[in-house]
Amino acid sequence: MESGNYRKRVGLFIIITVLFFFWGLANNMTSVLQEAFGRIMEIGQWQQVLIESAFYVAYFIFALPATYYIYRKSYKSAVLGGLLLYSLGAMLFFPASNVGNAYFYIFAIYVMAGGCSVLETVANPYIMSLAKTHRSSVRLLNLAQSFNPLGSLTGIMLGSALIANNLAGFGASDTNPEIMHEQLDSITMVYAVLGEVLMIFLVLLLFVSMPISSDLMPDVSRTWGSISQSLRRLYQQKRFVAGVLAQFLYVGAQTGVWGYVAKVASDACGMDSSDSSSVFVAAMVAFAVSRFVFTYLMGRIHHNKLMLVASVSAVLFCLLVVFGSGVVVWLSLILVSAMMSLMFPTIFGSSLQNVGRDLQVGSSLQIMAICGGAALVPLQNYVADNNGAQMSFIVPAMCFIGIAMYTGAMLWMDRTAIAEKGGISK
Repeated sequence: MESGNYRKRVGLFIIITVLFFFWGLANNMTSVLQEAFGRIMEIGQWQQVLIESAFYVAYFIFALPATYYIYRKSYKSAVLGGLLLYSLGAMLFFPASNVGNAYFYIFAIYVMAGGCSVLETVANPYIMSLAKTHRSSVRLLNLAQSFNPLGSLTGIMLGSALIANNLAGFGASDTNPEIMHEQLDSITMVYAVLGEVLMIFLVLLLFVSMPISSDLMPDVSRTWGSISQSLRRLYQQKRFVAGVLAQFLYVGAQTGVWGYVAKVASDACGMDSSDSSSVFVAAMVAFAVSRFVFTYLMGRIHHNKLMLVASVSAVLFCLLVVFGSGVVVWLSLILVSAMMSLMFPTIFGSSLQNVGRDLQVGSSLQIMAICGGAALVPLQNYVADNNGAQMSFIVPAMCFIGIAMYTGAMLWMDRTAIAEKGGISK
């Protein structure tokens, strides 16, 4: 029986982990879309802001309603609903292409991002629930999240190969409607295929059973009133509140770092656009590989100790970007990305320790904290505009200092709790 349960958990882990790949794919095709729309449709600044904010706003808006839907229906229904939204958003690129209106495309992106938000709200706590101990749940979440940057890299490559390359010969002065429509079609086909793949995966999931633990859904009749009670209980937990703030800082730092990698490589190292883009890809590869490495190390070293080392190292690498030059700068850009790799899932998991029946609501608040990417980047943009792209890395450095302080506090709290019990950490 135990062997059968283990195989079932492994099967569920593999199925849910595929979702991590899917939303990583969507997140990193959006930047290519922004460039494409800018060249084809000459979108304005406000429309660019709408595209940039699509995922942050959708994640913030959809997270708690997704939890409510889970409680009223089921986890499996929420997964299917998230996939349906994601697929629908991708399919909406068809009518958007025919209309040729930027706002129609932006609406499609928001629908797609809403589906990603629902999937992430469901998947993270579900992965944690498959583990037997809290420490192993954090490690398991890191392993599942390791496939997210693989999706991101795939999104970057697909966007470059199938969208950006098609735009290479499209000049700013090309206003021929037929040419514009042809270029929009190249974008549409990429998302249409993605939507079809998602629908196939959705159909396959119809035949999969998704059992849940009592912590994820302790009371199937829960409503907005009981969710508000969970919010009040979570607000009283210092570990959780600090974790949400740390997540807010982390996503702001990640968005800022990746948003300025190519710019800093170009300005500080004198690289052309091709070489600076290669530095960005190298940073993403370092992020993906390091997440697997850190997951392996968590089998031997406590995750909070690893995150303290990583966050302090990230501060140092950011400062090297600010004050360094040449090879030191572009190497630091890659290494700070590597140090970021374990932070999101580790903050997510460590903040939810001992929340019990409030695990799902707490998870949705962690997803809402992703809005830090929209809230903190304007500050980095302001510093960059006034003091240069290199100096703007002071902003993520300050974020990493906050994460290091959070991690240090978690280690102190754990050590204090162990001392009070007179026991040894398991």
